[in-house]
Amino acid sequence: MVATLYTGPEAISHSFTRVEAGKWVHANWQFQYLDLLGRAAVLKFKGAEVALFFKRQIAEVEPLPSDPIPEGVIEDPADIWMRIDLLGMSAKQVTSKVGKDKRDLEQQLVLANQEIAAKQKLLDLQETEIFNLKKLSEKPDTFENASEVRKKGKKSRSTKGK
Repeated sequence: MVATLYTGPEAISHSFTRVEAGKWVHANWQFQYLDLLGRAAVLKFKGAEVALFFKRQIAEVEPLPSDPIPEGVIEDPADIWMRIDLLGMSAKQVTSKVGKDKRDLEQQLVLANQEIAAKQKLLDLQETEIFNLKKLSEKPDTFENASEVRKKGKKSRSTKGK
């Protein structure tokens, strides 16, 4: 049920009955506004906070041509509400997890860079070998041509003597 609640009004609309001003109850669930304006609210299960809802203050004005360009436009009224799940990890746990993930990614990056460098060396060696093989493949042609010239020269010398 909690996974489908995105706004404070959605949380209220799920069969909650009002027990006092700003507080609704359904079975083991409680929904309570934390301020008089109805911008901050908490959803509780058996008294334990599960989610915090906060309604952002949005200026609903049409910008003039001279006004700065807005960062974003909110089309859906549900986007005004922010939901913060309180069942997850603590800030310390999140920070340590993020730090560990960062270190793991840095280590993977170092290994990937080493692999790239090793593969680049292999590629350079193979390109050098291909270049040398091309050079060698050109040399036998010149040797063959030189040997043919020598053979022709020998034949012409042998025919001159006759």
